[in-house]
Amino acid sequence: MIDLSQKRKSDQLSWHDEFRVNHSLHKPSNKRIHEAFAFVGNATNPALMKSESPPTTIDAYISGFPEDVREILQKIRRIIGDAAPDAEEAIKYCIPTFVLGENLVHFAAFAKHIGFYPTPSGIEQFKDALSVYNSAKGSVQFPLDLPIPYNLIKRIVKFRVSESLDKNSSMSKGTFGLKTSKQSHKTAKLEQRKGMKRKATQNNASNSLGQLKDGAKCKVVDGTHKGKNGMVRDINTSKTGHVTITVVQSNGERFKTLAKNVVVQ
Repeated sequence: MIDLSQKRKSDQLSWHDEFRVNHSLHKPSNKRIHEAFAFVGNATNPALMKSESPPTTIDAYISGFPEDVREILQKIRRIIGDAAPDAEEAIKYCIPTFVLGENLVHFAAFAKHIGFYPTPSGIEQFKDALSVYNSAKGSVQFPLDLPIPYNLIKRIVKFRVSESLDKNSSMSKGTFGLKTSKQSHKTAKLEQRKGMKRKATQNNASNSLGQLKDGAKCKVVDGTHKGKNGMVRDINTSKTGHVTITVVQSNGERFKTLAKNVVVQ
């Protein structure tokens, strides 16, 4: 068990600085980002103190630190990369970040500790293991004069990978389900309208059956000849009870159709 009770007072200033960085990660603004960079860079990175612009790569970020700190940062970088092989490296809020559909984890070097930012869910999931360290809603401090818990970092990163993939999968399914639901609803409404129209047409046709007679003017309202007008000829009833008629058009052309498909005009 690591006893950090004697170190907490001496780390108050750096903890205050990291709080400001952590705050910038959750509520980013240009002002907060520059503040975060100033505290991370100017406090511990001589190269960044001479630079007017923040680093754009993790290599550039790490290169300005003392050798012993560089080794720690590079090892953390490798561990994260191994645990999240599909994640992309980036600089976000002026500190090293791994991205997998979302910001997966961040890390940064301070004067007396390494700041690790696995988002609030990562801290909450491993709160017992992290209880010996100074931690906040989405960050934890690993003192530089104590062994860095690389295995714990690896476990946290793997958790964040799983969490991120599950979230992306759920979002995809949710979006697909929403689209499918909307499409199904739209199709159902369309079919309902078609059904109502078809029923009305059939009712009209049924009402017209009694008026069907040779020579009556009619209009086809359903079937392959829908929309055609003509005169009724040759009314026949099949053994199955279906009534068929021959419709003669004004141009002399004729066709057969079911009586239910026409209305008498």
